[in-house]
Amino acid sequence: MNIGNSADVSIEQIDLLGSGTQVTFGSITIGQDSNLDIGGSGAITTDSDNVDIGNINVNVGASASFVLGSGGIDIMDTATAGSFGSINVVVADAGSARFGAISASAMESITLQVSGAGAVDFGAINATGAVGSISIRGDATADVVFGVIDATSIGSIEIAGSLDVTFGRLNAASIGSISNTGQGTGTFTIDLADITNAFSIELGAGTNIVTSSDNARNTINLSSGTGTDTIEYESAGANYDQITKFEAGSGGDVIRFDVSEFELGDAAGLDDADGSSIGVASDVIFATANASASWAMAASANIILMTATYTTTADMVSGLQAFASFGTAAQATSEMAVVWSDGTDSYVSVVSVVGSGQATFSAANSVTVTDATIVSLSAVGTGSLTTANFAFI
Repeated sequence: MNIGNSADVSIEQIDLLGSGTQVTFGSITIGQDSNLDIGGSGAITTDSDNVDIGNINVNVGASASFVLGSGGIDIMDTATAGSFGSINVVVADAGSARFGAISASAMESITLQVSGAGAVDFGAINATGAVGSISIRGDATADVVFGVIDATSIGSIEIAGSLDVTFGRLNAASIGSISNTGQGTGTFTIDLADITNAFSIELGAGTNIVTSSDNARNTINLSSGTGTDTIEYESAGANYDQITKFEAGSGGDVIRFDVSEFELGDAAGLDDADGSSIGVASDVIFATANASASWAMAASANIILMTATYTTTADMVSGLQAFASFGTAAQATSEMAVVWSDGTDSYVSVVSVVGSGQATFSAANSVTVTDATIVSLSAVGTGSLTTANFAFI
């Protein structure tokens, strides 16, 4: 299909009929300042089994637009769901391509090339099987947005150029390698909190915001020395991430806690030293531990910074039980973040302090302290970390 310049074409309705049918859009070229809307405001659906949509190749001219199924594309709501082929999109300066929510048994690869102020937007992708690899290239002020992707597995994700890329929450057992080392500028945002198996991500020099998962021990390699990375956590569990090239100090990288979502086991939220729940955008205030004498936290402190080194988390907990107290606030239960070191790497843990209305952490006062480590910062000493390296949202 070829559409010349300055034209408006709308295909209001597509009915996908006949079991075993494959619908192939093939190659579509849209000229400058033209608009092609396939599916109108309604959904593209089928009542037949095993209806597949083949590969789509779209070339969108400058200031032109392409829309496919703005009301949704559903070939899954049958006894035998259909699959979706590969999507290849090239968008020129100020052009746009938009895909409605896609529901299918599986989906092949997605390849995007976006120029200038071009934009590509995907609604949610829901697949009962796998979603293939995603490759994105762009420059200048290009913008690419994906909604939620829900699949059994997701292929590799690779990003290059100078553009903004946002992924909604990805929900899958596994995901391939993730890399935006070729992205020189722009922002990369991705939510991996619902990935079950371990993943590895290589981050580039742009501004990166990654929501990680405690489901497995993940590897997150930052771009050395840029100080533009934020790694976010919603929970603490049995596994912790390994982060390399974390830049400590003012202007450095950031470990961020989502206090509205955070969970340690069945306990919700994080607390400061007086037992109050930490609010969104609260200032980070260290309580600096003493390793040789009793010490008490200020009421507003919300992260404990351990100054001694400990071989294991159990040793760190023992250090808290030996000398720490909430100061004037006697509490039954509290969950607090702790930063500590083994002498080589720093760790960020969350401890649960459970007692009988006691102010001190001492086991003699029937207070137990358990922990879950969420991240290890390779080759970073606690002495180089500042409050600027942490945040609450």
